[in-house]
Amino acid sequence: MEIMIPTINLASIYPEIVVTIFAIIVLMLHVFTKVHDRDHLGYISFIGVAYATFLVFTQEGGTEYSFNGLWILDNYSRFFRLIFLLGTGLTILISVKYVKDEGINHGEYYSLILFATVGMMIMGGGADLITIFLGIELMSISLYVLAGYTRNRLISNESSLKYFLLGSFATGFLL
Repeated sequence: MEIMIPTINLASIYPEIVVTIFAIIVLMLHVFTKVHDRDHLGYISFIGVAYATFLVFTQEGGTEYSFNGLWILDNYSRFFRLIFLLGTGLTILISVKYVKDEGINHGEYYSLILFATVGMMIMGGGADLITIFLGIELMSISLYVLAGYTRNRLISNESSLKYFLLGSFATGFLL
């Protein structure tokens, strides 16, 4: 009997790990800092996205499968990771003033954006339908919450409910 050793290369998912760690750090800083000291959380989130973008640029070229074929690292996945990270970086920079003006809880907002980005990056690097599905769900759940983030607005509640129902039916059809 031959024992197969799985091919696990954590270097292929370093950008996802970095964005996840920064999402958790931002959430923890939100919990342990005072209300008037939370303006810096957007910039901390941006630093995490910038570092993950740097890691994508420093990854070696070529095609590499990892996690027993569930993850692929090729030029296609690198391209989409860069698109997602650049979009997230711009979103965070644009939303810093908006979050401050609207009085939104900073940490949760930026953490949800980062978790949605991790889901998008998992979709871009997934080589199997299960991995892509997990990325879709991680992104969707974060975006459901972001759509209804301002609970005191009726339109926010309505959009969150509609997006949740649409996503639930789409997930049902996908499965």
